[in-house]
Order: sequence, then structure tokens, then C-alpha cells
Amino acid sequence: MDDLEAAEASLADDRIQAVQVPYIPSDTAMANWAIRAQQIGKLVIAREVFDGVATIPVTERAAHIRKNLRRCTNDPAVGVTLVGTTQMSHFDEILGMLSTPNTKRETSPHG
Repeated sequence: MDDLEAAEASLADDRIQAVQVPYIPSDTAMANWAIRAQQIGKLVIAREVFDGVATIPVTERAAHIRKNLRRCTNDPAVGVTLVGTTQMSHFDEILGMLSTPNTKRETSPHG
């Protein structure tokens, strides 16, 4: 789902068990939707968790990625965090960020 209207409609349909949405912390409407979705038992799958990394100066990208990754993996409304990359070196770096302290490492409430 890319827009709030479609996301809202998904809440009313019991056939829909999981919804994939962009994870943009500054989008409070979508963040509030995610909380409601989680509260009624929908699995919220977060994508685009690196929000705008291409616009960040290269020297600040790792910190930006780490901050967004931690924010997403610690968000109780998010059941699954999707991490997309096209390079193994980037994937290894992301895994390293997940193994540092202060990152949630518990099982999703959805199984």
C-alpha cells in the first residue's frame, strides 16, 4: 500500500492479514494507521526503511541507515522489516548494524 486511503480500506477487510507499507517516520498518519493495524491483529510489513538515503551525504549514510533501521525494528507496530539491497557488501553492513546493541532481536508478535 502506498497511500493512506488504501491502507485504511485494508483494515476493514478480514481477508487481509498483512499489509506492506513504506516506513517513513515523518508520516504520522501512516504511523498512526500502523498502530491501529497492529492493534486489530494485522501484520504490518515495513519497507523503504532507509527513507531517502540517496539524498544523504555519503559520510552520513551509515548513521542515517542505522537510525532508521533501529527505529523500524524497535517500532512495536511493525511485525516485519523488509531490507532490500542489490549488493552483498551492503547486506553484510546491515546485518552488522542489527547485531549492535539497542536493536530489537525478539520474535515478532505475529509468529
